[in-house]
Order: sequence, then C-alpha cells, then structure tokens
Amino acid sequence: MKRSMIWMAFALLFTFNSCQKDPKEEPGTISDPEALSPAEVQILDNIPEATDFSATTVVLPNGEILADYLNEVDRPFGEKWMGAETNAYNDLGPQDARNLLIARLAAVALNLTDRSKHQFAAEGDGKPAQNGLAYSWGSKDHTKRQVPPGGGTACEEAIYGLDCSGFIYQLFTEAGVPIVKGPANTQRQPDVLQKAIKSAISSLDKVKVEDLGAIPTANFEAGDIIYWTNSSGVATHIGVILKNSDGKLAVFQSNGAAGANAEDCAKNRGETRGVRRLQLNDPYWFGQSKPYAITRINAEISGNWSLFLRCNDQEADAIMLTLEFPTSDDAIFEVTGTGVDYDGSQLAVSAEMQYNNATNVLSGTTYITSAEKDFYRYDSFSVKLDRDETSYFAMALGENENAGCDAEGRLRNNE
Repeated sequence: MKRSMIWMAFALLFTFNSCQKDPKEEPGTISDPEALSPAEVQILDNIPEATDFSATTVVLPNGEILADYLNEVDRPFGEKWMGAETNAYNDLGPQDARNLLIARLAAVALNLTDRSKHQFAAEGDGKPAQNGLAYSWGSKDHTKRQVPPGGGTACEEAIYGLDCSGFIYQLFTEAGVPIVKGPANTQRQPDVLQKAIKSAISSLDKVKVEDLGAIPTANFEAGDIIYWTNSSGVATHIGVILKNSDGKLAVFQSNGAAGANAEDCAKNRGETRGVRRLQLNDPYWFGQSKPYAITRINAEISGNWSLFLRCNDQEADAIMLTLEFPTSDDAIFEVTGTGVDYDGSQLAVSAEMQYNNATNVLSGTTYITSAEKDFYRYDSFSVKLDRDETSYFAMALGENENAGCDAEGRLRNNE
C-alpha cells in the first residue's frame, strides 16, 4: 500500500495541462488543478485529422459557404487568410456582424491548421525544422520561434507553435477582437467573450454570448467554442467547432503535453500534436464520459423588425408588420399590424411569436382578418434569424376561410 501511494504521488507530479502555465515551477514538476492527464493527452494524439475541411466546404451558421460569404462581405480578410480572392463590420446589422465574426474565426482556424502554410526550415542547434505549427506550452504567439514559455516544461528547443488557449487567442485577435490570452477556463466564460467583442467592435453591440452546456453534437454550429472540464468543473482544453457542407464536424484546436521529458517535447512538434483539426468522432472526448460544453456567439433580436407577407405566386408583398421584439432571450410575445390585400381591402393582423435564443429561431402564427369581406386565415412558420434580412420562407396554412393562396414571409431587421 505504501509503495502504491508513493507511485500515485509521483504520477500526479507529472500531470499535463494543455492551456495553463506556472512560471514558478521547475522543469519536470508540472502540476495544476486544471491539468489534462497523460491518458487524455494520448487520446487526443490518436484522434484522426479532419482533412476535408476548406474555405469552399465550411458552412457558416447562416447556411452560406465561408469563401462565398467572405467574398461578398469582407474580401480583404478572405484574401489574407485564405490565400484566394475571397467592407468589414461597418454598416452591418447585428446578425450579419455576428456572421462576419464567425467567418473570420473560421478563416483563421483553417489557415493555422493547414501545415502546408506553416513550413519552417531548421536554423541550427535547438531550432528544428517543422511541418506545421507545434504544440508550445504557454505560447500565445505562433509567429515567434521560442522555447515554450510555460513554467515547468523540460522542453528546450525553440519552436513555432501555440497551446490551446493561445490558439483561441489568435483566432479572436486576428478577427479584430483581442481577448484574454488564457487560460481556457477564462476564455470559455460568456461574460469575458461578450465584453471583449462589444468593446472591440461597435457593430457587435448586440452580441449575446451564452454557455449552452453539453448540447448534442447534432446541434453544434460553426463558431461554437467547445471546452472540456475536469472533475472540479474547470476547463482544461478548448477549441472551436467548424461544420462542413456534408454535415461533418471538426474541432480546430492545439493539443499536446506541457513537456515533462524529452520524448514529449519531440512529440509536440509531430503530426499528432500541435495546431490541428480533429474529427469529431471520438467517444471519449465527444461522448458522455468526458464533460464538455458549448459557448455560442449569437446576436440579440430585440428591437425593430418588419415582417412581410405575400402569396407565394406573387412578387408584391400584401402585408408589412412592424415588430418590436421585446426580448433577446427565450420568450413568447404578441404583435399586431395592418396591411392591404391585393384587391385593396384592409387587413388586420395579429401574431403570436416564440423566440429561442440558443438556436436563434423565431417561430409563430399569424392571424389575418378583414372587416370588409368574409375572410379569415392563420399561418404558422419557423425561421432561423441568421441574417438581418431573411429570404422568403414558407408559411404553413392552418384554418382557411376564403383565404385563397398559400403564403410566404420574410423578415428584415431595421436596427
């Protein structure tokens, strides 16, 4: 029993942490309450690379392809980070400013995880050649060749790389939002991200960052910040989710060990470690056995919107409702308005709305009557508010009394 206790104490002395550093520790004595275990480091080593993600396949939460969206909204940024011909935040509404932020995060993530874009020749003793950005304990700057600056590491070679919180720091900084450099447990906090985003970009004054907890992977979206926690609820690893046009998901992050020995230090610049895109298919990291949660960047819908309604065989709108959305949170509310039918008769409209902030989906039912003719109908709808002006969406016709056509609607944010 005594020998077992000594062995356990010795093992604890060499725990690893992907995102923390303590300059007070001596080499070989890496320990921290926010540490990943050696077994967890090895599991991450063995997760295959998600090789089929690119700017022409990654889908943003608004359903658009990353390259197409940046080509439309922010060509200079796309050219810089995607190396292709692909107006920034100014003059964008809340939803589109949020889309642009996520598009920028995705473009930088694709670049940093592309080994072909980060090739480094050897520069003498202690400065090895690299195929891609390495895992560098404590590093927040991938442009600097340096010995991993995190405390307690045994690594002595100067390398180009990042730790996991350094990777998240670089994504946001290059997207125009300087955030805290670490640790992961601070970066994942909604109030920290929300304050940084609002302070940096005036067009994102209506951003809303929320911790959604351990939602099913089927509900993940591009731009979601994913983090894992230990038994104390402290985040020990962090990354960002991207989604492909075929529905596949991947975690873009930097994995590795702090470096308690020479073997770990060498592995940290190998192909199974460093800044990578991991397939989201491992039952340990993405199942019930390992606590994870999602921090999502949304935009508030509170404020002035317009709802336009028309027959689906008409080009002109028959009704425009001015909506004052009273909330940015989950809520049920009612609105009223008026319109003119295609025959010139006056229409009265009321609507019951329900908003889900986590999914950014507005659903509801419109009730339309006319005092000038025998007319009554109601229609239901559900639409994701992923842009400040939606395209037309179908309305499901309910009770119909001389209602006529099938209807469709669109929404415009007037903020």
